[in-house]
Amino acid sequence: MPTTLLPDMMDDEYITYQANQLDLLQLNLSRKNLVNWEGIRSTNIAIVQEGETLQIIAAKDLDDQPNLLNNTSVKIFRFEAPYLPLDSLIRARDLQNLKPVPGSQQTENELIEGVLMKKIDRMDRNHSVTREFILMNMLKGQIMKDSSTVLVNLYTVLGKTKKTLDFALNNSSTDVLAKCLSLYHTVQDGLNGDVMSGVEVQCSPEFFDALVTHAEVKEAYKRWQGNSNQNVNGSTSRFYFGQCWFERNNTTINGNKFITAKKAHAYPLGTMDTFEGTYSPADMAQYANTEGLPLYVSTEDMKHKKGIEIHTESRPTAYCKRLDSLVECSTP
Repeated sequence: MPTTLLPDMMDDEYITYQANQLDLLQLNLSRKNLVNWEGIRSTNIAIVQEGETLQIIAAKDLDDQPNLLNNTSVKIFRFEAPYLPLDSLIRARDLQNLKPVPGSQQTENELIEGVLMKKIDRMDRNHSVTREFILMNMLKGQIMKDSSTVLVNLYTVLGKTKKTLDFALNNSSTDVLAKCLSLYHTVQDGLNGDVMSGVEVQCSPEFFDALVTHAEVKEAYKRWQGNSNQNVNGSTSRFYFGQCWFERNNTTINGNKFITAKKAHAYPLGTMDTFEGTYSPADMAQYANTEGLPLYVSTEDMKHKKGIEIHTESRPTAYCKRLDSLVECSTP
């Protein structure tokens, strides 16, 4: 009798490697590639503000040169990387009566691996959705502990004031174009030396609808909807006006809306060094002090070999290094 329900070749390191080769679920913000993700060796993270720019102190090997930091106007805030575990099961009935596809040469081990990776793929989708929520909160100047809890409000801990702009879309005489141009220049000025390819605004449904139905914008939105060259996907939830891209975002996780009603969040696109993301190592002995991965997997037989427990975890952190490039917009 085998000592485990999984074949010997399918140890945790092998499964973790395979899990990280899966095509990640690319949700809206993930597809924009705003963040430069990298694996770090520490779960203790120090965010440093030097002047107007933030950075994470990178983990180093013992023989490497230390990080250099000027002593002028430096603020440091330390925290533990968020820990996101998720568990599931493969029961005996999931493995019962497995048969290869007719004409294929699938082995029993390959059939079992297929069941396992399908389950892990579903679990990874939950991790991907949570990362999406983390990215949305990055655009608010926050670092999330999980899908609903703020771990760090960067404005608060670093003593900075959030940039805001009232669009006053309830007033038909509001110069919306002037508001958009002001927003564009505020984001651009806040980059403090970085570059951008444009400005995008994630909008609550209430904000977006008030924008596109405003007297000054209404006709431009109609033309946008009818112009197949500009509106390539025929989308009514994305609109370009006043040098800014506006995108309707109605995403909700566990009852938590990504964006508060009547608010919107503007940020720069195409930057080189404004958004940063890190993956810390898992809370597993074999991965201590190794470079973090997007996803870790561990398996263990259930009592009396009734099935297989699957444990996954990830430790992502995403933040904006130039808070002045973020603007919270609103309308009454």
